[in-house]
Amino acid sequence: MKKTLLLLALLLPALSWGQEKDAKPKVSIHGFIRTDAVVDSRQNVYALEGLYSVFPKKPELDSNGQDLNDQASARELSLFSRLSFRITGPDVFNAKTSGLFEFDAIGSTGAAGTNNVLRFRHAYVKLDWQKSSLLVGRSWHPLFVTSTFPVVLNLNTGIPYQPFNRAPQIRFTQNLNKTLKAQITACYQSQYSSVGPDGKSPDYQRNAVAPNMNFLLKTESKNFKAGVAYDLLTLQPFNETTIDEKTYKNTDLLTSHRFMAYADLTSGDFEVKVKGMYGQNMSDQLLGGGYAITNINQNNGKVDYTQSCNANGFVEFFYKTSDRLKLALFGGYMKNFEYEDDIYQSGEDTKNNVFGKYTDVDYSYRIAPAVYYKVKNLQLAAEYEYTVAAYGDVDYSNKAKISNSEEVANNRVTLSLSYFF
Repeated sequence: MKKTLLLLALLLPALSWGQEKDAKPKVSIHGFIRTDAVVDSRQNVYALEGLYSVFPKKPELDSNGQDLNDQASARELSLFSRLSFRITGPDVFNAKTSGLFEFDAIGSTGAAGTNNVLRFRHAYVKLDWQKSSLLVGRSWHPLFVTSTFPVVLNLNTGIPYQPFNRAPQIRFTQNLNKTLKAQITACYQSQYSSVGPDGKSPDYQRNAVAPNMNFLLKTESKNFKAGVAYDLLTLQPFNETTIDEKTYKNTDLLTSHRFMAYADLTSGDFEVKVKGMYGQNMSDQLLGGGYAITNINQNNGKVDYTQSCNANGFVEFFYKTSDRLKLALFGGYMKNFEYEDDIYQSGEDTKNNVFGKYTDVDYSYRIAPAVYYKVKNLQLAAEYEYTVAAYGDVDYSNKAKISNSEEVANNRVTLSLSYFF
């Protein structure tokens, strides 16, 4: 008993180290209310259950050769009203503590059949020391880069020309000097997950056990930001394989490598952002590309894979003409490349051996000028968006090469009103 009391006496100072007595967390509330009016010249491909437009749909001909998707549409959308709770608390372990809990109140899009729901965005705790920080919880995937992302009016935030993903994670950042930082992140998929044999699911990564690892080196100063990153994703697409009515346990892994670079320069009233990515199997980031089966061992069910690469990037310009008026211009490009090896041939079912997003799109690009006018808490904005997708014939007998691609375009006009608080 005496030893126990002595141990508690020694531990209590350590447990309360760095904490302020009677200090209470402070909560501030932020958010916005937004309504959009949208006109499209063509039917579109959507992501996230119809919330975000990606690019125009592939032509689909009726019995008379008329394109069924060559149809204009107009909508008024009150989709997003955001509420954020920002928390600051007492110091713990000599670190400043903070947190964020944020969600969107989403209305139905109608066309895609989404319901009125609360969409979970962020929930994390952050500890800040003098030269390092630790973030634990759900936040933006490190490939998103919060300091350099497209501030377009369209709700899609620049997809498919830049990644879009939020994930549960542990992120550690170390200041190397006054401007240079190194960051390492380990995260797992949840809502934003890879495409595989059973469709979109986080189970492929969960069964592989290994976290998605990201390594980022960045520099940040008053007028310039830049960084480079390497991202490593490991999946286990199958738990079992069946051949001739025989079932075999399968633990074969697929490892994907992704690379990213970005820069953001501000000079007076002018700002330019540029970002590019090149990598394998990026469907979890709402980007094109994927992987495919190259061979199935008939004796033990072992599966071999090949991957396709996707390149994407954007450039965005801003010019602030006054305290109220800001002009913007966005340009994005995406390119899908063929697979590294030949795909496993299984007759008419060969295409079922390919898993990914936008696998029949050769390339896509977008040009979107916009104007923003803000008076105190109220913002009026307008954007014209010209988006092209080039669909082609996929040769599954030759590394799924895309040929004979033809462009289809969508013209979108968006008018928006937002009230920030």
